[in-house]
Amino acid sequence: MKNQNNSHWQSSLLITIVAIFLLGAFNFTFAQAGIGAKYGARDPRTCADKKSPRTGALSAAQATEYVTCASEGVFVTSLFLVENVSVQIGKARPYNIREDINFPNIDTKFPVYPIRGSFREYVCTPIYGDRHNLNRNCWIKEEPNAKGACYKDSFGEWDCAMTDALTSHDTDRDVPPPGGAKQTNAPVDKKNGQNNQQNDDRKPAENKTEAAGRDANGFPKPDLSALERWYEILRYEYEPIEGRLNIVLKPKVENRETEFLMEFKDKDDILVVSRDYTHFVHMPGSMDAKVGDTVKVYVYTPRENILKQAVSAKAVRRQ
Repeated sequence: MKNQNNSHWQSSLLITIVAIFLLGAFNFTFAQAGIGAKYGARDPRTCADKKSPRTGALSAAQATEYVTCASEGVFVTSLFLVENVSVQIGKARPYNIREDINFPNIDTKFPVYPIRGSFREYVCTPIYGDRHNLNRNCWIKEEPNAKGACYKDSFGEWDCAMTDALTSHDTDRDVPPPGGAKQTNAPVDKKNGQNNQQNDDRKPAENKTEAAGRDANGFPKPDLSALERWYEILRYEYEPIEGRLNIVLKPKVENRETEFLMEFKDKDDILVVSRDYTHFVHMPGSMDAKVGDTVKVYVYTPRENILKQAVSAKAVRRQ
């Protein structure tokens, strides 16, 4: 069974990586100057020279550049852009017909370099004619444990791509693209796609209440009272770079509820991220931990600037 699972994972990863390489080929067709304007975004980045280094191993900086170029562009009608790209390069290995047969135009004389890293992907739709989706036409996908490869093709150019086939997850929707307008705390008028600016004259009592509900980093203090019937809450910690809220707890009873999610809401009591993405991960059932065991669970959070717009974070039972 373990071998079957490994085989399935390897096959899924290979298929995804191949799709990215093929997507990169299409991207170069559409990555002309000015294409981002259709999406209210910056243009996709391109690589002026993909032949360096001509001999030897490429650097992490070069691999990062080539991954970025391969990941950005227009496919069908959507614009793909990436940010926060980080790449590590592994030890070179010889071409392997079983692993590398689907890499487009690979030159089998040169070694293949495994890579791993992380990045944030934006998938954006065009701005509509009535502009009602202006500055909220993208969704974000985090790829924290991406893997892939760099290789040389028959033209002597480097091709690099990586993807997270197991732990990638969507974090936010209806957000501006990179290079688009910055988000503000003003609510969006969905009828005309404009921000409704409000005077910054809220009552001091409201400001005080909001500040009291935040931690030292400006994030909303989580209300975990829904868990207290079954768990002793020891502490919590936000990891904004990883996009997580970690919670350390101890089960109090043998038969306990494990299905919870976190609701992040703004000052208008509107969810800033869908409940579909904020369920508790690794909640310990009776077979996973004993009463009194210390357990660490987590919840995926919106990206940092969206999280700081939230004024509440409340755990609720999943229905």
